Amino acid sequence: MGDISNHHRDFSKCKKQRKSHHARHHGQKQANQSRNNNHNSNDNDNHTNGSTSDDNKSIASTSSSNNSHNNNNSSSKRCWDWIMVGGTNHYAKNRSAFITYRRAPCKVNGRTRVLGVGTVKLDLERSPQDPSTYTLLLHDVLHIPDAVCNGISINPGFMGAGNYGISWGDKRIFDADTEEPCWYARAFHDDGLMRCVLAGDPRGASFLEKGGRYMLSVNASEEELLVLGRRVENRSLL
Repeated sequence: MGDISNHHRDFSKCKKQRKSHHARHHGQKQANQSRNNNHNSNDNDNHTNGSTSDDNKSIASTSSSNNSHNNNNSSSKRCWDWIMVGGTNHYAKNRSAFITYRRAPCKVNGRTRVLGVGTVKLDLERSPQDPSTYTLLLHDVLHIPDAVCNGISINPGFMGAGNYGISWGDKRIFDADTEEPCWYARAFHDDGLMRCVLAGDPRGASFLEKGGRYMLSVNASEEELLVLGRRVENRSLL
């Protein structure tokens, strides 16, 4: 896979890519939005558990009742919770997750704060029966420091571009051509969330609370992606 500089031009062509269904990192349709009055949440589609209740927690929780919790956890510890989500984009909480990066401050979903865009490399276990490492490169990943986790967007565009297939029953991703396992996920907190199994089982800060009903997908509009693309093109790699 190419360097991020070869992939940021995708933003300026996102409208064409979304229509052609060949983009790896942008979804095929916008999700229905729901408002979270209790947590000043972002409007996102919950592709991980299908819930649309107003009690759901958004990708970033900024209510005063959670400020102490967020401040305590927003230390130098890296968040290793990579959750399978829907939506238009992958995203990462920590700057340290990126191997290439361009700073491009903006907002998506109307109010979700993005600081930059880059490439993330993840070493994942292939399956419970095969613990060998599968290296996944995610391009055009949004840096969202207020996120409660990291998100890998699993949508038809992503799957089609990568020749991936998904088995929801055992939560595994496989090569659609060879049917060889690529990586898999385990149920997280029994809340309908699927957490990808990383090689070596790294541990760090975790922001997802048991019993929470989260809306973790990022659904950026075409206009927001075009604005982001223009900012990215004017930035140098850091």
